[in-house]
Amino acid sequence: MLSRTVESGIQLFSRTKQKIGNISGINPSFFPNGGPLGGQIIEINVTPEVNYTDIVIDFIVKAILPTKYCDEFRQVDVILFNTDFQISLLKITKIIEKKLESLNLGNETKVIIEEALKRLTNMKMQV
Repeated sequence: MLSRTVESGIQLFSRTKQKIGNISGINPSFFPNGGPLGGQIIEINVTPEVNYTDIVIDFIVKAILPTKYCDEFRQVDVILFNTDFQISLLKITKIIEKKLESLNLGNETKVIIEEALKRLTNMKMQV
């Protein structure tokens, strides 16, 4: 039997803080000193001409893909608080496909994408 649990934001953060994965080195061009370190909060401030969704999607994709395929992939769980609905699973899937394309994984690609997307929790919220 499927049961549903409702939890507060504090409970959610408390639960997820217990499972912090290592994302250091995820993007050397943004973090030349090897960061971000576990537990750090990343704030992205961009100018109007920069598409911040591309930056966020790149971080998400690198975080959820398996480490065995690239040094920048981290294979960790991600919770996305999607408040402006600019980031879709379709966009994320297309970027994953693009990153895996050069690895020539054939039929394995679909399984890798499915497993990676299981590590993403997309919380659509209206503010």
